[in-house]
Amino acid sequence: TSTSENVVVCVRVRPALEREIDNKNSGYNSCIGLLNKDVFVIKKDVPVLIDEDGGLISGQDPAALDRFRFDHSFGIRVNTKQIYRTVCKGIIPSVLEGKNQTIFAYGQTGSGKTYTMFKGKDAVVKMFAKDLFKENKINEINVSYMQIYNKIISDLIKPCNKSSLKVRENVNLEQTY
Repeated sequence: TSTSENVVVCVRVRPALEREIDNKNSGYNSCIGLLNKDVFVIKKDVPVLIDEDGGLISGQDPAALDRFRFDHSFGIRVNTKQIYRTVCKGIIPSVLEGKNQTIFAYGQTGSGKTYTMFKGKDAVVKMFAKDLFKENKINEINVSYMQIYNKIISDLIKPCNKSSLKVRENVNLEQTY
């Protein structure tokens, strides 16, 4: 959906990986629950019931949970297509007006950033490109795919470059990196 806010912050809780569940020594237990736009994180060893979608059932003791509110919160059963429609598709009209837009995936290694952005036919990047070009209003488009890891900015289009990219802002909108 379209919004007048400059930044929309969303969280996607990924399902447990098979290796996390199958490893008998891991003792896997989810520490995250969702309730509407809120994400609850267990901060001490207090029983909390979370349903299979990550929804909070009980244990809302404020001493047991840290609570965070986001513009959107997506549980483990929400697919990338639903996330795209809710969060990303709404910026296409402003891109067609020539405005710069960013879809920024942030999280620790293994949290699902690459999966959400690039993997499968319903990856955010693929759906965005398809919808953008469906409009037949584009003469030119400039795209950057970057990764920031350990303070090194890598170009994901030309990943063979070993040095960090230099990103600069230029009032003349010239490409300076």
